[in-house]
Amino acid sequence: CEAAWETFALTANASEAECEAAWETLTNVERVTCNKGVPGPVGDVMFTVIFDKFPVIPHQSNIFTHDGNPTIASFTCDLTEVIAAGTSTSPSCVVEDVVATNIKEYRFCSGRGLCNTIEGVCDCQPEFTGAACEEFDREVVSAGDNDVLLLHATNTEFDGNILHLMSTRPASSDFNFILAEADARTALTVRGDGNTTIGGTLEVSSGVSVYAGGLEVYDGGATVRAGGISIDQGGATVSAGGVVISNGG
Repeated sequence: CEAAWETFALTANASEAECEAAWETLTNVERVTCNKGVPGPVGDVMFTVIFDKFPVIPHQSNIFTHDGNPTIASFTCDLTEVIAAGTSTSPSCVVEDVVATNIKEYRFCSGRGLCNTIEGVCDCQPEFTGAACEEFDREVVSAGDNDVLLLHATNTEFDGNILHLMSTRPASSDFNFILAEADARTALTVRGDGNTTIGGTLEVSSGVSVYAGGLEVYDGGATVRAGGISIDQGGATVSAGGVVISNGG
């Protein structure tokens, strides 16, 4: 039995998005993150590739298999179509292992179930689900008005993060850090690029500061109930509707 290589073509001046798209054409890779370095004087460049996820249904065999940390010998470059930038240089490609420890595991049934190798299905342990038992599905029950989930830092000297959400993937509008829904209505969304959408009224008890981008009101106008408006610089422009002062000027 002869093992077949999974291959793709990538130009040296490819973008990070093109690098990711090329890697993700491989059937044994589901999602990667590419970070591109600064190109050198002869067109040389370094891509750092992070394997974010391998397929739920593995593309492996008795010839090639790994547990989430494939060996560096599993990767190679074909330079037959690479043209040198000048007579003093020759094409080269170096593949190095940047991080080889503390790697996310890639195991049969995520190590949380038994694999039926004949049918190719997982019998998951309680509270785990998904094709590869990769999802934790535990119902948290709260009676009455009790908290469903409480994160309580009891140390009075605590100065860390009570809740820390982190993504290996760079900031992007393609994913959410937080999605809060009430029945079928979205109440709060915090996107991966920091954009926040609130489905109801926002009440602020200690002021709002806008450091850049300005403030736009699309509907409903603005009402100042006390304190008035003070403009330090830039004046005020009223494009339509005029200004009505009921009292004070």
